[in-house]
Amino acid sequence: MQQQAARFGRGSLSRAADVVNEGLTQMRGATAPRLLLELICARVLLPGSEESERGVLARLERLERRGDVALPSSSVKSPVAAPIAAPREAPAADAPAPVVAPVKKAPPRAIDEVEEEVPVVAPPVEVKSAPAAKPTGPIDLLGVRRLWPEIIENVKARRRLTWSLISAGAQVASMDDKVMAVSLSNSGARDSFMRSGSDEILRQAIIDVVGLDRRIEAIVDPSGSEASPSSKAPKKSALEKKSERKDERDDDVTLTATSGAELLARELGAEIIGQFEKE
Repeated sequence: MQQQAARFGRGSLSRAADVVNEGLTQMRGATAPRLLLELICARVLLPGSEESERGVLARLERLERRGDVALPSSSVKSPVAAPIAAPREAPAADAPAPVVAPVKKAPPRAIDEVEEEVPVVAPPVEVKSAPAAKPTGPIDLLGVRRLWPEIIENVKARRRLTWSLISAGAQVASMDDKVMAVSLSNSGARDSFMRSGSDEILRQAIIDVVGLDRRIEAIVDPSGSEASPSSKAPKKSALEKKSERKDERDDDVTLTATSGAELLARELGAEIIGQFEKE
């Protein structure tokens, strides 16, 4: 160790002390202390990797030590060759050049190549297949009924009136290659549905959600309260039938008005102040 210590000059010792001081000061964080100590020792032993004034002085001292070692052998052969120590500055300029180039430039190139390759891998990652949730094969009546809530939400985004008519218990009753029958709760809702052009709105919504293009036909639900009394009622006279038709028309008008008032109250927050009856 004494021989190794004797090989260090003042410049090398000063540089080694500065390197160790900087390394110990930066010894913090999650980096392993052993790794930092190894890096400190590597910097102390490789002055050629620094372009600072300390690194240049360390390299000059190393070259001078090499010249001092080679000096006795040359003095034995020719005693006059002792003053040749003056041209030592020439190899000092030439010797560091081949050593500094590979040690300094090799690691940054590897890091740059890794940093350039990382963003190239990222762009191909695309998630365009996620929105494709529509069924690819033919869909049956049960499939349309399962997707009925989504169809109603699509209709709501298109027209609120159509949504209010079909959201209260409407359902797909039957379906074939051309027509899709939608059952409503009563005849008033059915007439309002057909007069307002809601069948076309529902047709476009079914095309968007399900992918089927069918003509929409609105029917009254046969399981409702309107179907059973008519089938069980006895035969009546012509006058009674006329009065019943008139009552049904009045009920339809009242139901349509009531549904309109409920629609205004639900959608716009309107409030019924009073009602007027036509004489």
